[in-house]
Amino acid sequence: MFIKEFIFAIVIGVAVGQFGNTFRRPSIFRNFGGSSQSGSAFSGAQSSGSSPINYQGQTGQYHLSWRAARASPMRHSDAIRYCKSLNMNIVSFDGSNGNAKAAEINSVVVSEAPYYWTGGKVTSGGTAVRWNNGRVDPIPPKCPKGTQCNRGLWSNAGNTPGGQPETDEECVAVLIHTYTADRGQPHYHDVACHHPKPTVCE
Repeated sequence: MFIKEFIFAIVIGVAVGQFGNTFRRPSIFRNFGGSSQSGSAFSGAQSSGSSPINYQGQTGQYHLSWRAARASPMRHSDAIRYCKSLNMNIVSFDGSNGNAKAAEINSVVVSEAPYYWTGGKVTSGGTAVRWNNGRVDPIPPKCPKGTQCNRGLWSNAGNTPGGQPETDEECVAVLIHTYTADRGQPHYHDVACHHPKPTVCE
């Protein structure tokens, strides 16, 4: 009897060793932390010899940090450093091609992440955004008070009339599930740079 129990225990142990790591917590936001505002430094790049590319799109090759097991949400400055550690740059959505890039990436992000850092920073008193690649795009004028208008990817939601940017925050993030007025769709928001968020590298 003892021998049978011993053999059974060995079989169970082998099964757990082989299959135990295949089960993961079923959450699309698995790699996202809480609401801490202090931010966190990135926890390291890919292991040596492996490609950082984890999303191949029509507009380019990208690294989505939340798909990397070692990458935690990070401050904007750390997001820039994180991408550089992969020999990449934090994503810029400038010009006409920027809209196509944003649309493609956001089509993936909407089911995987609640938000992410871009390489944009609000400048010129809230009338323009300077991207990480050095290019500058104008920000559409805000809607008249009490109205809604099409401002591209810039959100009409926020704590001030007319929507984003609110000009008291500098770094540009794409938010999806934060404001009810965004209706679960990706939009640009200016956000304080110390907030922890994942990012996209290109």
